[in-house]
Amino acid sequence: MNILKLFKQKSLPIGILDGGFEGIDIFNTLCKRFSNQSFIYINDLKHYPYEEKSENDIRDFVKENVEVLLSYNVSKIIVVNNSIIEYCEDYLKDLSVPVIKINDIIINYLNENYEHKNILFLAKQYIIKANIYQKNLKYNHLYNVESDELEEIVLNKQTKTAKSFEKVREVLASVHNREYNVLVYVDSYLNNLRIEFNEYNTGGDILNLSDIIAEILDSEIDNSKRNSGNLILSKMERNDFVKTVYWIDCKYKYIKIGE
Repeated sequence: MNILKLFKQKSLPIGILDGGFEGIDIFNTLCKRFSNQSFIYINDLKHYPYEEKSENDIRDFVKENVEVLLSYNVSKIIVVNNSIIEYCEDYLKDLSVPVIKINDIIINYLNENYEHKNILFLAKQYIIKANIYQKNLKYNHLYNVESDELEEIVLNKQTKTAKSFEKVREVLASVHNREYNVLVYVDSYLNNLRIEFNEYNTGGDILNLSDIIAEILDSEIDNSKRNSGNLILSKMERNDFVKTVYWIDCKYKYIKIGE
């Protein structure tokens, strides 16, 4: 189904389904960009990371969080975690509300704007091995670069430091002499390293997934409706959550769920 058509259903709120922190910047961007739209973000930090769990367990965890989102009458769900996409595709396909997956958004955007171009694809090792992106991309050359080491830099508040610049340089070293048209990363919290990416970028565009999703939504939000409030739902204590995602600056109410 066409992604744009899914976004055209103009009822509130919109759910955002995550596993860890990968998609939190998407929530932050959308909340600030669309003041008349409510967003409900849920993650599953109790079981993070999903790649260490069995497929059956992952499906059970995801089903639990989806049921929570549906209890808030979300009109659609944006899935921003790649393990959920990899292991729960059939379950998500049968939900009663439309589901928009970040891999479809990225693949469609790259194929429409960078078809048969050189793509630098930055993702965690398990995402690269899962091949949920590469098999559907139309490219001339695709350079896969593992980004696992960058998560620690962001979560440890080490961005814009000598260490962050050095680590980004190390991660991009394998493509230093390669010509590419676009750099894309699939974990939105890596937006915190855009200054570092710009320092070592060799001339290609740098895609911001949060902005791409906002662009898709831009003409589809019903601005006549009143924002009933943005929510973050998580099993982590609020203070611990705020300390971890220190860069989030949108307005939201935090609700601790589960035990």
